[in-house]
Parts: sequence; structure tokens; C-alpha cells
Amino acid sequence: MRFLQSIDVDFSGLNNARSLLSELTNELQDTLKGNIPFQMKNTLGNWEEESADILIGKEVELYEELLEEAALLKTLIDEIENVSLKVFDAELYGRGLAINRSY
Repeated sequence: MRFLQSIDVDFSGLNNARSLLSELTNELQDTLKGNIPFQMKNTLGNWEEESADILIGKEVELYEELLEEAALLKTLIDEIENVSLKVFDAELYGRGLAINRSY
């Protein structure tokens, strides 16, 4: 039987990791939505050669991939939260069964 304190410590550690991942994902999304589109427009406006179009095309492709990855991270964070809550509940339920067991 696990002690309640160890269950809480495991859950809070996972919750802290999830919070950090969520914070980093939010920062990534803010960066992507903030400065990068402006920089791409600035590059296109100041550079009028064929290579500028190629560069912007690659930047847009990379930008869209990063946005997709950030969205996938958000989904993963939600899944981590759901699973961790289920495991926490199961641990508490198992502990309750062990405490109330009669022989």
C-alpha cells in the first residue's frame, strides 16, 4: 500500500511538469502569433528578388508546422491531465480498499 503523501507527491510532480509544458506551449504560440508574421511581411516588403519569395515560402511552411505542433502539444497536455487525474483517483481508491480490508 502506498502512503497518501507519496501519492500526493507523485501527482503534484506530474502536475508541475504538465504546468511547465503548458506554459512553454503558450509561450511558443504567443511567439508564433506575435512577431513572426510581422517579420515575414517585413522581409517580403524589403526584399524584391526571386529568392525572397522562396524564403518566405519556406518560412510560411515552417510557421504552419510549428503552429500544428503547438496545437498537438495542447492536446497532449489535456491528455496528460486527464490520465493523471484518473491515476490519482485510482490510487486513492486502491488505498481506501487496502485500509478498509478485513480478513
